[in-house]
Amino acid sequence: QMMEIGIDHLAMSTDKAANLLRGAGATVSAAETKELVRRTEGWPAGLYLAALAIKSGAPATGFSFTGDDRLVDDYLRSELLARLSPSQARFLVRTAILDQMSGPLCDAVLGGKGSARMLEELERHNLLVVPLDRRGEWYRYHHLLRELLLAELRRDDPEIVSELHSRAATWYEENSMPESAVEHADAARDTDRVARLVLELMQPVWASGRVETVRGWMELLDKRPRVPYYAA
Repeated sequence: QMMEIGIDHLAMSTDKAANLLRGAGATVSAAETKELVRRTEGWPAGLYLAALAIKSGAPATGFSFTGDDRLVDDYLRSELLARLSPSQARFLVRTAILDQMSGPLCDAVLGGKGSARMLEELERHNLLVVPLDRRGEWYRYHHLLRELLLAELRRDDPEIVSELHSRAATWYEENSMPESAVEHADAARDTDRVARLVLELMQPVWASGRVETVRGWMELLDKRPRVPYYAA
């Protein structure tokens, strides 16, 4: 018989995380332990790195643990990214702008082909790539990995970030997912596209009762630069 064991099965509960943190010598409250479990998604290595950070002097109260933290950065680079080929590493870094990923979406963002196969390969090797359905169509990155990858992208290739978001916005719009298109158009600073999409979406979304969503979009429109009007 065969049993499939994935990231969710290996994630630690709050009680187990508390035992790990305590065993590693870190003094953390119940509320802080719960928050660390949320931030690390119960990833044992991430929790252990948090314990090391606390022991080295990081404050437990209001403790912030992100993917561009030095300890996390060093671990993920040495244990994960160092084992990847250049093409795999490039794929990870450039698709980190996406909350969720599919093969066609990644192809559009990267301007290439073979993304579906790449996602399957990364997930099969347990590289913190989480499947979101049983069909293997949609995935996401572990939060800590994604934060590291985004930090890497901003540091090494900042000029392409807007273009990647613009390609994602185009794909979402062409595939009838206009709300996701709004998010990426805003990240790409494409204010004209944001305005057009919001104006198309505003009335039906408001009518459906999602008032806060519309208010958020209105705030995006308020950020648009005003073009001065000169009378003839």
